[in-house]
Amino acid sequence: MAKLTIRDDADADPLRGAANGTARAADIPPVDVARETRLGRIFGGAAILSVLLTLASLLVQGSSIPRREGNQEPNDRTQLFDVGGGGDGLLVSQYLRALSVLLIIAVAWFLYDAIRGRNPSFSVWVPRAGTLAFAATAVVLILGFYEVRDVADEFLGSGPRSLERAESLLDEARDGTLGTINLVTVLAGLVSGIWLSITSLEAGRVGLLTRFLSVFGIGAGLATAIPGLGIGPYLMLGWLGSVGAIAVGYWPGGRPPAWEAGRAMSWDEIEAQERGARIERRERRNEG
Repeated sequence: MAKLTIRDDADADPLRGAANGTARAADIPPVDVARETRLGRIFGGAAILSVLLTLASLLVQGSSIPRREGNQEPNDRTQLFDVGGGGDGLLVSQYLRALSVLLIIAVAWFLYDAIRGRNPSFSVWVPRAGTLAFAATAVVLILGFYEVRDVADEFLGSGPRSLERAESLLDEARDGTLGTINLVTVLAGLVSGIWLSITSLEAGRVGLLTRFLSVFGIGAGLATAIPGLGIGPYLMLGWLGSVGAIAVGYWPGGRPPAWEAGRAMSWDEIEAQERGARIERRERRNEG
C-alpha cells in the first residue's frame, strides 16, 4: 500500500522555507503597498515614457534619412549615405534612444524593490548588471553614431563614392574604436537580455506579472541576448510598456493581486482565487 506523505508548504513553494535559502513567507514583512503604489505611478510612467521615446526616435530617424533613388539594397555604402545625409535629425534620434534606455535603469530598480519585498533572496546583482548594461548601451549609441558619421563625412567629402571605398573605410574604423564599440554593444545586449529574463522569471514567481507576461519577458530576454537577431529590442519594448501599465495600475481585467496583497502569491494561488471569485459570482447570479 502506498505511503501517504504530506509536504510542508515550505517544500511545496520555492518562495518559502529555508531549504533553498529563502525565508518563510510568514517571516517576510508585508510590503508598504501605499508607498509602492505611489512609486509605481512614477516608475511605471518612466517605463511608458521609455517606450514613447523609442518610438519618437524611430520616427525622427525615418524622417531624417534621405530618400534613396531606386531599390538599393542596404550595405556599407548606403549606410554612409544615410548617416552623412541625415543631418542633425539622426543625432537627435540617437539621443532620444539613449535617453529611453537610461530610463529602463529606474524601472529595473523599482522592479527589484518590488520583487525583493516579496522574496528577500532576490539578488541585488540582477539590477546592478542591468544598470551597467543599459548605461553602456546608452553611451555606445552616441559614440557609435559619431564614429560612423566621421567616416561618412570622409566618404562624402572627397574621393570615389563606391561600395569598395565605403567598405574599406568602415573596415578600417571597425579595426579601431568602432570595433570596440560594437563589442561593447554585443556584451551589453547579452547582459540586458539576461537581466530581462531573470527579472521576468522572478517577478512572475512572486505574482507581480501574469503568467503570459512572465514567459513573454523570458523569451524577449533570450532574443535580446542573441547578437544579430534583431527582434529582441522590439520584444523588450512590448514587455516594458506592459510592465509600465501594470505598475501604474492599469491592466485588462485588473493587475495581478500580489500588488495589492503586498506579499508573494504563486500563480496557483492566484488562479485558485480567480476560480473562487467566478464560482461566487455565478452563485450570486443563480440566487438572484
